[in-house]
Amino acid sequence: MIDAWIAERHAIHKPPEKKAITAKRSALADLFGFAKTSDIKRIDESVMRAYRSHLLKLDQKDGTQKARHLLGDIKALFKAAKAAGFITTNPAKDLPEPPKSDKVSQPLDDDEARRILEQARQSRDPALRWPHWIAAFSTGHNKEILRAHSSEFYPIKAGPFAGQWVWDMRGRQLKTDARPRILALHPALIREGFLDYLRTRQGKPLFSGSYSRNDSKLNELITSLKPTIDKRFYSWRKRNAHRLAKLAGPELGRYLAGHAAKDIAEKYYRFHEMPDEFGDIVKAIDGLEDPTAAEGVRPEGAAYTAVSEPT
Repeated sequence: MIDAWIAERHAIHKPPEKKAITAKRSALADLFGFAKTSDIKRIDESVMRAYRSHLLKLDQKDGTQKARHLLGDIKALFKAAKAAGFITTNPAKDLPEPPKSDKVSQPLDDDEARRILEQARQSRDPALRWPHWIAAFSTGHNKEILRAHSSEFYPIKAGPFAGQWVWDMRGRQLKTDARPRILALHPALIREGFLDYLRTRQGKPLFSGSYSRNDSKLNELITSLKPTIDKRFYSWRKRNAHRLAKLAGPELGRYLAGHAAKDIAEKYYRFHEMPDEFGDIVKAIDGLEDPTAAEGVRPEGAAYTAVSEPT
């Protein structure tokens, strides 16, 4: 089933990432454990309905949306199994997935942003300090930042923007086709000493450690601040996507946020090695205000002191 699903993805030129394959295996193992069989021909619609009810009860108890993700993976696998001829009917075809939560992450306000950045600045853990500062001056998603490679950050070598540092995600397979994009690095991030840290990671992923643990730490820092900030790391993206849309205009703003283009005319941003509007990209990102500036901007060239990363 896994191989059949992988083949389907390759057929549409979207080979799955390792983590997606792992998720499918985990979902299938969970279903087999519930059904007490690994014979897919014995898993009918009644078993699927019972499994869905089981997952919904767990979600209600734990306050998660695990059911939605597991059922989505299961439906994709059984669809591939049916197409491959492993089964004659697909028992998951009409199984409804729970709707996505309508709880929307709220953007951080200026005071919250300042407090988070100042707290992150004190951390000796790079995977806690730098993601917050990167997110504060970009539209980076949790996974886009935490799974970045150091090679994605580089200075433009020639032309009118020579020397401008960028974050180039266009070599990665991300959540949607619209997500791979190139962003300019904000001067505040450079003043903080990010380039000094970057030199310590040459040839390596930007951060050590597991994604899940690093992601948890980022949210723990936010919720640890008193009075409690009832927001998440994703709130950085909410804050900046809106601001960049005002600074750059709605069309370029959608590109910078990695949102799908509204029409074919907007898609041309993705057809060039360097977008014609790169100067507008630099201007828009530079227009994001530094929330810590009121407390005194660090002097130019402030260095980052490398420390041993926690294991």
